[in-house]
Amino acid sequence: MDDFIDLIDDANKNGEYNRWVAYAQNNLNMTKILREYEGEDIVKIVIIKTFEGTRTWKRELPINIYMRENIRSVIYALKSKKQRSGYESSLDENYMDVTISGNGKVISEAELHKDMDEAEMLAMVEDSLAGDDEALLVLEEWKIDDRNKVIGKELGLEPKEVSNIKRRIKYKSQKKADYYKN
Repeated sequence: MDDFIDLIDDANKNGEYNRWVAYAQNNLNMTKILREYEGEDIVKIVIIKTFEGTRTWKRELPINIYMRENIRSVIYALKSKKQRSGYESSLDENYMDVTISGNGKVISEAELHKDMDEAEMLAMVEDSLAGDDEALLVLEEWKIDDRNKVIGKELGLEPKEVSNIKRRIKYKSQKKADYYKN
């Protein structure tokens, strides 16, 4: 566990911690129903759960990959829990529009489906990149910043390499989407 503490401390010093927070915030922004959480809350949950032993960090797994996978996992778990317990459906007879109400907020069915479509689309893209670790890392950085130079700097790649990987991501994603259409 000392290694994990050292890695967290290093991440805090070199700015990686802030990138995890930005990544978590970006993922939270896509869900839209977890408004009470901030990106840093999610990062802290992952760290605490690791210390408690609820989540297990394997030394051979790079800390960035571990944190990003667990950030997504925690957000998904919180979203699923909230959807199961905090929301009720109701039908508005006047407008024939199903709305979801929870925590005093009303979300139209269209907005709810938009969230689900974004999440499903992201899952499909990630699924299409299974086994292509380089493309998955570029995709994760792309969610935070779309500039090739910034992504390249984060991952130690040239901007041209990032551009090529983005094309590969688009190609594989389109191929997967076409498969589901047929």
